[in-house]
Amino acid sequence: MRAGQIILDTYMPQPQQWCWRRDWHVKWESAWTLFWKFAYLNQMATSDLARLVISRQCGKRSAILAKPQVDLRDGAVFDIAVLASLLRVDQGTVREAFLFNIAPGSVLDSSDCLRWCVTCMSSGFHSPLFQLRHTRSCPLHGQMLVDRCLNCRGTIPYKLTKTFSKQPFTCPHCGFDMAPTIREDRPKILRLQAHEEALLADPLRFHRIAAGAELINTTDARNLLKHAARFGITAVRHEEVEITSSYAGFLTQVLKDVVPGAQVKRLGGRTQYITRHECGCSHLCDFHDDEDSDEADDTTSLKTESTVASDSAECLARLLDTYKALRRHLWRHVLKKHQRCIRSAAKSLWWNMHGKSTVDFCPYAMAFLRWRMFWEGCCAPRYLYVPPTKDLYGIVGWHLARPETIPSHWSRTTKAWVACHVFAASAMDCFGVLMRWSDQADSKASIRWDQPMSPVNYSSLWAVAGRDCNDKPAVVYVRSPPPERLRTPPATFTQSHWHSHRAQIAQLVP
Repeated sequence: MRAGQIILDTYMPQPQQWCWRRDWHVKWESAWTLFWKFAYLNQMATSDLARLVISRQCGKRSAILAKPQVDLRDGAVFDIAVLASLLRVDQGTVREAFLFNIAPGSVLDSSDCLRWCVTCMSSGFHSPLFQLRHTRSCPLHGQMLVDRCLNCRGTIPYKLTKTFSKQPFTCPHCGFDMAPTIREDRPKILRLQAHEEALLADPLRFHRIAAGAELINTTDARNLLKHAARFGITAVRHEEVEITSSYAGFLTQVLKDVVPGAQVKRLGGRTQYITRHECGCSHLCDFHDDEDSDEADDTTSLKTESTVASDSAECLARLLDTYKALRRHLWRHVLKKHQRCIRSAAKSLWWNMHGKSTVDFCPYAMAFLRWRMFWEGCCAPRYLYVPPTKDLYGIVGWHLARPETIPSHWSRTTKAWVACHVFAASAMDCFGVLMRWSDQADSKASIRWDQPMSPVNYSSLWAVAGRDCNDKPAVVYVRSPPPERLRTPPATFTQSHWHSHRAQIAQLVP
């Protein structure tokens, strides 16, 4: 009888791991959908998820675990190393899932409620770039972003809360399924091509902060806005600027003017110069007799859309008049001695200049031509001096893209007056930026005629106060250039400058 042999199973013990699928992670994906996917795969409650990903060194762990209310734009309280291990990616990729890491200073330029593309979300994808206020449409599908549930019209806080992972990829209010694809047997997760990743990264161009710019922290930024609301500043275009020391200094100066002697924390190192414009417009209110009140109400309800359209048309007409006045002022006073340079350069540049490189020539001609191209939507400088056949698309886009920022009950005249002052400040600030660009390009062998940003997203610092009434008229505050810049005279026109300019113009070729 042969002896039996007992074979023992000496398998290697497997470490305990959480469930995750590598192909479920997409480039430029937000922490919102990453956490949703992780909670969905592991059937985790929010408390268990928070206990796993909240850093032990953040100082708020106990409070967060007791009552989770974590802003998913900010990754400061999360353990990046643990998240990288759970999601099987590098730590740099995890940091890109939080908006404040890829767009520093965008706390007031972003929404704390979920904004998403319906098509992207149906495939389980959401990008932190969708939270930026000026990202109004999905770069991938061209659809307008939504910020309310399609079923119940409720807003969804962009936070890790107790109800966050109760039913992943559904509305926390009504349970509406936002991503039916995820629940299929073999879900088709959205995959991005290289050019699609570049499209998503495009909104970051408007959030690149200049080197050396000093940011203020989130707490100070929020307190600053609370002070503004408390002291009656009714409109602040904070979503168009980064939370830098220059913005903080500007708003501090406005608060000191609105409420003299107010105790406001000084923010920003350098004093910002502001210009104050008080509205002198007065409007008449229409009073109807009691017997005609019903008929008047019916007429108002029928003409609501036409009234809004006429308000917009009047505002646009006044913006165009303002632009033409600014253009005449620059042409007749600031650039009076360089008109020959500008005309000769425009005559020689007859092709589409976008993205092209040329030799440098008169800096005043370069700045003025590019400024007109920027606001008029014209790509060939020669056609700036022919009768226009199209609308000034830069100004039209600037007007149509701006949401209402002052109370709706203010008069049409006051609304147009505010818009004109804001536009004038933005246009002149843009000319100053282009003048600095042309001065720096003067010493280079060639310059690129790239458009750094769209007129739609361009605005100077400004704020509005008052109530549009006789005792408290509307007041607009705009940032003005420092006095030393205003005292700097334009360069004199000399024969040597003209000969040098003509020599450079002769070298311009498409």
